[in-house]
Amino acid sequence: MTRGVSFLVNLCGLLFYGLTIGRCDPAILAVVTMTTCGGYLATVLLRRCEQRQKETLVDCDRKMNYLENEGQSLQAARELRIYDMAGLFSGLYRSSMERRTRSTDRIAHVKALVCSGESLLAFIRSFVTYFYLIHLAVAGRIAIGDLVLMTGMVAGLSVWMRGLIGDAGELKRLGLYLDDYFAWLDLGDDGQTSKKREEEINHEDAPSLTFEHVSFCYEGAQEDTLRDITLTVRAGEKLAIVGQNGAGKTTLVKLLSGLYRPCRGRILLDGKDITDYSDEAYFAGLAVVFQDIQLLPVSMVENVSSHIRAKTDMQRVMLSLEQAGIGERVRKLPAGTDTCLQRSAREDAVELSGGEQQKTMLAKALYKGGSLLILDEPTAALDPIAENDIYRKYSEMTQGVTSFFISHRLASTSFCDRIILLDDGRIAEQGTHEELMAKQGSYWEMFNVQSRYYTEGGRDEI
Repeated sequence: MTRGVSFLVNLCGLLFYGLTIGRCDPAILAVVTMTTCGGYLATVLLRRCEQRQKETLVDCDRKMNYLENEGQSLQAARELRIYDMAGLFSGLYRSSMERRTRSTDRIAHVKALVCSGESLLAFIRSFVTYFYLIHLAVAGRIAIGDLVLMTGMVAGLSVWMRGLIGDAGELKRLGLYLDDYFAWLDLGDDGQTSKKREEEINHEDAPSLTFEHVSFCYEGAQEDTLRDITLTVRAGEKLAIVGQNGAGKTTLVKLLSGLYRPCRGRILLDGKDITDYSDEAYFAGLAVVFQDIQLLPVSMVENVSSHIRAKTDMQRVMLSLEQAGIGERVRKLPAGTDTCLQRSAREDAVELSGGEQQKTMLAKALYKGGSLLILDEPTAALDPIAENDIYRKYSEMTQGVTSFFISHRLASTSFCDRIILLDDGRIAEQGTHEELMAKQGSYWEMFNVQSRYYTEGGRDEI
């Protein structure tokens, strides 16, 4: 706003001085205008150079920030020390720093050339105009008073032009940033459509979901990760997604969660494309527990409720912790539910084990509730028997909810209404556990290979 006002003020001053000088002597106005235009072109060159280097700077900053954060992370400290990775980290950081320095050097060199060019043009403008005015005065074509007046007018015109060029260059730079901002906005939902559909989502009843020829390919990949997935999930159905690593289970979860958009096909929620809803409206009825754990360096109660304590239902928190199987552990913490987690922020915080962190995330999903539940192998840190127990308890606690249970351990999801076996991004088999076992296909073969690990004492027999 301030820069725009300054631009208008400089433009008004430029027009006033320019018209005055042009009426007295158009030749002087022509010299000043040409040299000023040269300065503006140099400024445009500088802004373009900065824009070209922007992606390099952002990429370097992102890598350096990652290395800095991981270098200070307690979780990464084990690998850094045991595998002597300090040299690798410092080498990667140094490489990014050198690349960033080269990029900033290019900008600095162009800026130096632009400043030198502007100074040279200013000198030429002053020398030519003043020499010309003095020549006119000596020749008797203008009076001494007119010489003084015109000299002042030329100096004033130069000031207005420099200000105008500076403002124009800054507005150009801001315009480039705005282009990026609006491009980012274009990635989101259409505001008008989102508002129209937001109230139509019923989060009280379990929804149905339909995949219509859905395919997804990661950027830069040669092949689709998911290929022509066509599937209908009934309201309130418990669906298991199983398959080997790399079969596309997690990608399917990201699509279900609304974090990814299909490259082809569409996903329908109660018969309506989920892309028609705003993220806020869709996420409101969604509870997801991912494989990777993301606990914040705040208290246990705030991690579970996702709100400050004053806005938290404590009874519901305790119930969720008990249902997730971590209630007793929480009661033994130094400050109970007020105990801070993650030592990245506080030295007196508590570091939970991998299994305890996963149970905390399960409690978080239970606390939120919702009509659509997705568990993306959240119990991977637990043994198969414990995972099976938690999945069955979770199934009992979420009656009347459309649920997706993802696991590579087939026995853990045998209780589901239907099981989908993914293989190479496609639906290879589907049916109940009993139906798939009767077919004696890929599911039957994988189950038999894994089954000896699902019984107590199975490991001792091997």
